[in-house]
Amino acid sequence: MPLEADTRNLIDTALTNLGWKLNGKDKNVFFEQPKTEAERKSLGGKRPDYVLYSNESDRPLIVIEAKKKGTRLDAAMEQGISYARAINAPLVFATDGVFCKAYHTEANRVPILNGEEIDEFIRETLALRYLTTYEVNTVSPKVQYDRKELIRIFDEANNMLRGEGLRAGIERFGEFANILFLKLISESEQIKRESGIKTLFDATACSWDSIKNIPFTTRIDYINKTVYEKLRACLNFPV
Repeated sequence: MPLEADTRNLIDTALTNLGWKLNGKDKNVFFEQPKTEAERKSLGGKRPDYVLYSNESDRPLIVIEAKKKGTRLDAAMEQGISYARAINAPLVFATDGVFCKAYHTEANRVPILNGEEIDEFIRETLALRYLTTYEVNTVSPKVQYDRKELIRIFDEANNMLRGEGLRAGIERFGEFANILFLKLISESEQIKRESGIKTLFDATACSWDSIKNIPFTTRIDYINKTVYEKLRACLNFPV
């Protein structure tokens, strides 16, 4: 069945925004047929919805199979995988224009980006890195760890605040802001110490490494009653 126009428009827009070329002499996106005659023979007349290529070669990088909105993507993914393996493309995406699933044909699993499963289209430069691996990191492991840790801390705080009856909205957001503020200032003062810059920051009482180890049931109270007083004293903050 022909791909619905609204789904194709959503895909075309997303690819264009990511720098893929749908038209012109630098075109690297082919719709309903692959780029080369050899690939067309390998597919035996079957027509992938999209095949995306490297600008520097005829190497296919991505096969995209699309369905109309609200359609389950499992069948589209299976179809896309068979097409991708026939033409030696490492990545497959199945989408309805809104939701998106990805698969790495050589690793036989979902590709990973910065510790998370990919669930949206990617740029050509990033796709090239998946030629040799299913897992790519564009940020340092420390940043990945800090992000996951902060999400966990927020989740714990949210559960605690809900349990204490603190309503969602500005009150709960204020507590989240306190946690984020302390993490950021801890990192800033740590950079100063490592650079030999004098700091009056009380690392024992106020640093993120100390605060994160306090049980979450008492962490918010400790931040509000202890940490901010020490910050005011050692950094002259108007807390």
